[in-house]
Amino acid sequence: MAIQTRLLVPVLAALVLAGCSKSSDEGSTKPPAAADRKADGSRIGVTGGDGIAVTYQYSVRIPASEVAGLQEEHARACEGLGPARCRIWGMTFSVIGDRSVAATLDLRLAPADARAFGRGAIDTATRRGGMLTDATIDSTDTRIATTAADAGSRDAERDRRALAARLAAATTPAERQSVQAMIEEAEGRQEELGGQKADAAASLAAIPLSLHYTSGPVSPPLDRGPFLAAIDDGWDNVVGGLAAILLIVITLLPWAAMALAVVLGGRWVVGRLWPVERGPTEARPDTDAPGGA
Repeated sequence: MAIQTRLLVPVLAALVLAGCSKSSDEGSTKPPAAADRKADGSRIGVTGGDGIAVTYQYSVRIPASEVAGLQEEHARACEGLGPARCRIWGMTFSVIGDRSVAATLDLRLAPADARAFGRGAIDTATRRGGMLTDATIDSTDTRIATTAADAGSRDAERDRRALAARLAAATTPAERQSVQAMIEEAEGRQEELGGQKADAAASLAAIPLSLHYTSGPVSPPLDRGPFLAAIDDGWDNVVGGLAAILLIVITLLPWAAMALAVVLGGRWVVGRLWPVERGPTEARPDTDAPGGA
């Protein structure tokens, strides 16, 4: 019996260890999955988060003939989302020097739509023959401003209540007037701080997204080698130099022609008014030899 007991102890210990090992394996499997889900759910990145206000700015270059159409297509895409998800905040379009075009489109989007809308806008510009030249995504922690506004509002409310008590105990008109002015100042601080808090909340509810359009030649793909890039840059320099020379010649040619006309006209007038007097013509010596007898 003692021998059987000694044999059962190792078996029971092995079973207990196997069960603990299985439990630890299951536990070690479930927490990472939960941790992954938590990481995915709390990932903020550039799409904002609790108290984080994000702003998006994109600049694209596109042929001048496509600027208006691209801007209109982006505006229609915003309107297609509906006013609850996207609003047009402002639009500009201008022709500069009859040769280049510049335009802007300012939008306010729901936080869940801002990043996807920006990606779609760049894809649309690329499809129309344009290219992305600049992208800026910035964020601001509005919790700092909100906390400061709450603290300042509490201080202003405490001051207002103390001043209200002083006003009730004031005995002279001058004292009441002075205390009333301080109460109005405290109320003004409260109103200003409330506006700051409202602005912070609005920046979280509507994400600003700005699109800037400029016309111009679209650069070749960035993966081209340095040799082809050098050829393109050299050719652009040659064309630019010839254009500059032609511009200088065209600009100075009328003035040069005018200066030449003034010089020739002046010489003609001087010649007519003050003719040059010529001296007596010297007699030509006779070249015939005297005849002999």
